[in-house]
Amino acid sequence: MCFHISSPLSILPTGFGEMLESFKDLVFEEIPKGLPPMKGIKHHIDFILGATLPNKAAYMTNPEESKEIQQVSKLVEKALVHESKSPCAMPVILVPKKMGYDAYIDLWSGYHQI
Repeated sequence: MCFHISSPLSILPTGFGEMLESFKDLVFEEIPKGLPPMKGIKHHIDFILGATLPNKAAYMTNPEESKEIQQVSKLVEKALVHESKSPCAMPVILVPKKMGYDAYIDLWSGYHQI
């Protein structure tokens, strides 16, 4: 992992420069041109020979949920969304919203409002 600092150290908060100096081996002056080379480690999960993962509906759906699932299926057919390639993917599960208001903080665009 590497980080790139585009701001001069003089305008950074107090103590930040010392922290960067202690992690100098992780901070580069220029952004690397590509990804680092692949290491010799390859992770995998050993499954039992001949075993298959259960891939069935978790519960019966009501007509409203069935309509939503059909809409998602149409999006898949039009290639606007794609199915998961994970062997552990589950079928569609719809989770209803709680009644009332949802309170959340949009930290991406509204962090300054806190």
